[in-house]
Amino acid sequence: MHLVVNDNDPEQEAPAVLAESSAYYLIGFETGTARKTHDGFHPIKVTVKRPDAEVRTRSGYYDASAESVRKSNKKPPPPAAVDATVEGYLPQPDVPLFATVAPFAGTDGHAVLAISLGVSGAPGHPPISSSTSNQSETIDVLARAIDPEGKSFGVRRLALRMMPAPGDVRYEVFPRLSTPPGKYEVRLGMRTTDGRSGSVYVSTDVPDFAHAPLSMSGVVMSVTPGTVSGPRDAFADILPVVPTARRTFAARNRVTAFVRMYQGGSRPLMPVVRTTRVVNQLD
Repeated sequence: MHLVVNDNDPEQEAPAVLAESSAYYLIGFETGTARKTHDGFHPIKVTVKRPDAEVRTRSGYYDASAESVRKSNKKPPPPAAVDATVEGYLPQPDVPLFATVAPFAGTDGHAVLAISLGVSGAPGHPPISSSTSNQSETIDVLARAIDPEGKSFGVRRLALRMMPAPGDVRYEVFPRLSTPPGKYEVRLGMRTTDGRSGSVYVSTDVPDFAHAPLSMSGVVMSVTPGTVSGPRDAFADILPVVPTARRTFAARNRVTAFVRMYQGGSRPLMPVVRTTRVVNQLD
């Protein structure tokens, strides 16, 4: 799978994407007494003789036993309304959202994803709800991390009552997820009590903080004066600042950037030189 992230010119990668999917093998077989697991799953492994070839196949399949058919015929419970916002291949644009995801080392061997989900109130965007600026909004928020194989690694749900503020950002929400090292797509969805919903998808790469010789967390921005946000203590154990997903600031704002550096393994701590550069959208 050809993955393109953090690239301002994704069209340059289109030829590589098309070349990768231009040829493939379709293999069929008849099942016999193949080994299977207790839930009816048959693992599949495909190998080739070429040492420089990489094989990508499905990991297996489920048989059509009576038990499997019975399970498949059972209707699953209807998903919560906010779940539907993150089920599609593309995010829902009804509510203008923006987000940042910054991984930090946790205390249990997993990483903590410091997520900032911003709800936009910029001029030109449709109103988020019919409420006026002095009325609170009740919102449901869902955060889910999915690996490249489509497996879910953690789900976080929040139900909050927020007081929208005037300006280009109405409020920000801080869902928190915990994941092992790896690449993930973090899907964030929101739904208001009046039925409006939206979602945004963000890709992130979580380092192996515990074993990598040197690694860095994501960059977290904080701004004063701040934005209406919650829960305010969502990342109090890993961050000395309140994060923001904003990346456009006024001259009156005081902006702080925070990052942590980690040395994994058992070697003694070594001094590190860090270089910081501030760029705009033209650089």
